Amino acid sequence: MANDQKKMVDSITSMDEDFAKWYTDVCKKAELVSYTSVKGCMVIRPYGYAIWENIQRILVIATEGMSRLVDWSDRNTCVLFGDGAGAAVLTACEDGDGILALEMGADGSKEGVLSVPNLKFSEADLERRGGRAQRTFWMDGSEVFKFAVRIMCDSMMRSLEKAGMDINDLDILIPHQANIRIIDGAIKRLHIPSEKVFANIDRTGNTSSACVPMAI
Repeated sequence: MANDQKKMVDSITSMDEDFAKWYTDVCKKAELVSYTSVKGCMVIRPYGYAIWENIQRILVIATEGMSRLVDWSDRNTCVLFGDGAGAAVLTACEDGDGILALEMGADGSKEGVLSVPNLKFSEADLERRGGRAQRTFWMDGSEVFKFAVRIMCDSMMRSLEKAGMDINDLDILIPHQANIRIIDGAIKRLHIPSEKVFANIDRTGNTSSACVPMAI
């Protein structure tokens, strides 16, 4: 097992380094912020600028291959996820424009309700999968739904408060495309009309980190 783990880590590191060489060259030419992969760690660094405050453009890329992680015999998860990639260039702007507020709604204590074991399996992980494919998604759909609706509403309200705005100031909402029931549940609680909400999950599935740049 130790040799297999080392081969996998070495393979991932080599893949990251090959990608980083290509990506670094692209970013140098475009004077964008890039990252370099060193032994599996990503180090963000700017090109053409001495200090962070002078960075004018940042290239943000998100790619996901979710189909490799689903158990195709598990209809609770396999019908929800999709593969995708999205990218956006963020450009510096005047104060008062651009990103007005940020809010992180993550909760690490909920790791048990949505998991993908990698090198280590707990007894609970094995029991949940019932002898099926082990390195695949397992999800407690009911718990994920309740948490996602609540945290989506809370995070949005806190973001609006930080930005000095309210629901009525929104022109369009582009939420994480996790599940149409989650999106519908959240906007119903917040009394946001559906015509102000963008959703493409019916065509893409849940592409995780790639879903928002794809939607934009």
